[in-house]
Amino acid sequence: ERAWLEVDRPRCLRTVDATVGVSPLEPDERAYQLAERIARELADLPSTPDGSAPVAEFAARVRAIDPQGLPTTLVERPATSDDGRHAVLDARDQQAPALDADAARAGFAGLVRVGQVSGVLGGRDGFHVVMVTEIIAPQRLEGPELEARLLTAVLASRARPRLSQLLERLRRERPVSIVEAQASWTRRVWQAQ
Repeated sequence: ERAWLEVDRPRCLRTVDATVGVSPLEPDERAYQLAERIARELADLPSTPDGSAPVAEFAARVRAIDPQGLPTTLVERPATSDDGRHAVLDARDQQAPALDADAARAGFAGLVRVGQVSGVLGGRDGFHVVMVTEIIAPQRLEGPELEARLLTAVLASRARPRLSQLLERLRRERPVSIVEAQASWTRRVWQAQ
C-alpha cells in the first residue's frame, strides 16, 4: 500500500481551486450559490495557445466576483488521484495543501483535459470549483518490474516482526545502561564537531 505511487498509481490531476468556505453558523445555501456563480463565470474560459491552463484568467475572474462576505480562497492543489489520494510526485506536491478526497472523487472523473473547469464540488471545508492545470498519466507496473519492486518490501515486512522479537530478547538478556558522564562527553564531542 505504501508503494502505490510507483506500483499502481491511477491518473492524477494538478488543479487550481476556488474554494468558498462554509461557516458553521450559517446555512450552506449562500456558499453553494456563490460557488455556482463562480462555476458559471469560469465555464467559458478560453484555452491558451500553447495548451496550458489559463491560471491567471481563472484567478482574475474569481477575484472579480463579490464574495458577499464569505471566505473565498484560490489555491494551487498538488497531484491528486481520481480516487482522492494525495500523490507526492515532486516538491510542488509536498508544499501545497491537498484537495479534500471526497471532492476529488466526486468531480475528477469528468475532467479530461488541461484547462477544463469542474462544476461545484462539495467537500468538508466548503464548495470547490477546480480547473485542471496538469494531467499525470497512470502508472502500473507488471511482471518482472512489479516483482522486483515488491520483493524487497515483502521481505522487509516479513522480517520486521522477527527483528522486533530478536531485539526484545536481546534487551532482556543484556540490558543497556547509559553512563551520565559518558553521555555528556559524547554531547560535547558532537557539539565540537
